[in-house]
Amino acid sequence: MNRRIFAGIEEIKRKKWKIVFLIAYWFIVCLEWIIGIEKITQLNVSVYNGIFQLLMLELLIIGTMLILIRWGGNNRECKKIEKVLEESKFIDKKGNPPLVLRKEKEMYGYKFCFYSEQIPLAEFEKQKAMLEVLLNIKIVSIEWGYSVRDVIIKGIPRGGELNKVLTWEDTMIDEREFVLRLGRGYFEEMEWNIAEIPHCLLGGGSGSGKTILLKGMLRQAIIKGATVIVGDFKGGVDYSASEWKEGAVIITEEEVFLEKLEEIVKIMRKRQENLRRMEVSKIEDYNEKTDAKMKRIIICIDEFTQILNKKDKERKILHSKIENCLIYLTAQGRCVGIHAILCTQRPDCEVLDGKIKANLGLRICGRADAILSDIIIDSKEAAELISQKDVGFFVTNFSSNRLFKAYYFEDKKMGETNATNKIE
Repeated sequence: MNRRIFAGIEEIKRKKWKIVFLIAYWFIVCLEWIIGIEKITQLNVSVYNGIFQLLMLELLIIGTMLILIRWGGNNRECKKIEKVLEESKFIDKKGNPPLVLRKEKEMYGYKFCFYSEQIPLAEFEKQKAMLEVLLNIKIVSIEWGYSVRDVIIKGIPRGGELNKVLTWEDTMIDEREFVLRLGRGYFEEMEWNIAEIPHCLLGGGSGSGKTILLKGMLRQAIIKGATVIVGDFKGGVDYSASEWKEGAVIITEEEVFLEKLEEIVKIMRKRQENLRRMEVSKIEDYNEKTDAKMKRIIICIDEFTQILNKKDKERKILHSKIENCLIYLTAQGRCVGIHAILCTQRPDCEVLDGKIKANLGLRICGRADAILSDIIIDSKEAAELISQKDVGFFVTNFSSNRLFKAYYFEDKKMGETNATNKIE
């Protein structure tokens, strides 16, 4: 009971409007209290005054506790879940199921809050498959809540609104300087703040929708005034539209791409000198102090395994030079506004150098097998959470609510931009 009262107080902290119900209850009780005292005074039966006030005080306290207990899970829906858990033998040594403190809908998903003094988090994880059946959800995460005795399960319904296409519109662009919107999660909007996490690793099997997600990200970067360089080593088909050639630098030849990387390395050194001269440590501070603004540079490699393959002896020297440039740029590019996005659909843990991967802070993986998922996000969650028929769903490494549906971007939406291919 004490835990339910505490959970009820937490509910008020989260949903402050609920305090209105408590205030209304207190007002009614206090009004009755005042009226009762006046009646006792009029009838001149003061002997009952103390008893009446004691009863009203108890009514005030007990009523408040009952309201909090109800908000803390003592309602029909939570009780029903507890009964199902008990019947399925998900119980502690005393034969009691965990208390269900709360079930609530968050955006497109569901959140369940449990409390047990004897059932540990590990047991919830062990019984994950059974809990999915009992709760009728696909579990996304199981984690501790307020204490080690509190367990929070987040899950997604079978089907639902996120199975629909989420079409990207330019009006949806984030107003913050360099935050790119990726899509919608079941519990939160997914976004990428490039100033905080400068580089990205994006993977997914063929047909998973990663190119559409990538194009949406690049489109936003172009609108925000960045110089976008795309190394497309899948034949150049995905970026053949004239709009892409106007808004970005599209490169399909490895030698030309190396020349561009070497040019950017020189630009990075020049920018570092400018920052030292202005006595600032990052591009945002530099742009505030001078009219000669630095534009962010986004380097994207679509199918990086083509140009980082050390097994190709004929092009080994070329690939090593490209790799060295990427190691240098991903290690030092953040403060001067140089960012990298590396994409692949083929898993090969020997291709991506550990020095590069360590600097790719944001990891995103679409539909994939366990091997590719493990390479991209260091876990098998993409294989576990995304089915083979799901397109446009991705799992990230930087949020507890990892699963999201990406916005669907069409090339025809490129339109006119103020972007220029000139790099400074």
